[in-house]
Amino acid sequence: MSVETHLGVGAIGELSGILEAHGVETVLVVTGPYSYSMSGATDMVDPVLAPYRTVRFSTLADYPDLPDIERGVELCRRAKPDVVIAVGGGTVIDIAKLLRICSANDATPGEIATGVGKIKQTGPPLVAIPTTAGSGSEATHFAVIFDQQRKYSVAHQFVQPDFAIVDPSLTYSMSEEQTAVCGLDVLCQSVESIWSVGSSKESRTWASEAVQLVLLNLLEAVQAPNQSCRESMSRAAHLAGRAINITKTTAPHALSYTLTTSYGLPHGHAVALTLGSFLEFNDEVSEEDLNDPRGVEHVREVIGEVCSLLGVGSPMEGHRAIADLMVAIGMETRLGPYGIRNAVACEQIVETVNVERLSNNPRSPTKAQLAQILEKLI
Repeated sequence: MSVETHLGVGAIGELSGILEAHGVETVLVVTGPYSYSMSGATDMVDPVLAPYRTVRFSTLADYPDLPDIERGVELCRRAKPDVVIAVGGGTVIDIAKLLRICSANDATPGEIATGVGKIKQTGPPLVAIPTTAGSGSEATHFAVIFDQQRKYSVAHQFVQPDFAIVDPSLTYSMSEEQTAVCGLDVLCQSVESIWSVGSSKESRTWASEAVQLVLLNLLEAVQAPNQSCRESMSRAAHLAGRAINITKTTAPHALSYTLTTSYGLPHGHAVALTLGSFLEFNDEVSEEDLNDPRGVEHVREVIGEVCSLLGVGSPMEGHRAIADLMVAIGMETRLGPYGIRNAVACEQIVETVNVERLSNNPRSPTKAQLAQILEKLI
């Protein structure tokens, strides 16, 4: 399933034509509690919605939380919208994906999350309009659900939005910290996509361009943002989303979720903390712990590609380059300041890891190796 994508400053102007083409009467708009107004969407989107019956759902959670999703599904079923529009960051877009899917199928969000409920129908068209340059969720066919800090991933072709409107002007209000965190998520998605066992020539092309755009523009976007670097970061985020839509993410993402739900680290920061460690770890792959059927040499070749993109000659130097970038944009590189101060805490985090994400990693880590990676970051 392909997403009709409109990318660039002024792309929001395409929304009216999409609504007119679908003979829309009722619109469900999914937003966050603050991003809709802060991004300028109130001025850009509300006038387009004026001719239509508009029902609004504002998520209260920092990540797609099951009770919040259940509340939204109930509203969506009552409203019976002709189109769903998500205006926000990755959480908002993921929730909108789940609202339209769950409302169209005879299953609860919890049943969809666990796989008990089956996705048989697509629901109304979904328009995804990101207000951050980060998740790339507008391009992917998956969404996440958190239930009491346990993470579930829902993957299906019907989850993918029908339309993506990526207008960088909606990201101009992002704070320094938000820009940094979202930019790190783009970098991690892109690098992980390159070394993922599911990578293809197409996905690596998109991911490589995304890495280059992040390295050229993230520091400026954080410290002295302008239209050019905001546009580049929005493009990078979208390309990274396209790449992981093919490959999925890998070990750094697998370790990140508990850092977010239990220790409060923003998602992109949580992933970036271990990215450099896994760059070194994956380069040491052997026949005994190889996950990628293309072989050890292929894995080392793609790790070399990542190092080349980072402008370094070795994984160790790449690890240092990633840490240097994090420091430059004001991000902590150690786990200790967030309350992770001993081996027991690291082992507890490892016990929560999503095994599927580890199977996408080119080298298969043991629990002891994962704990060791975390311990070195204390």
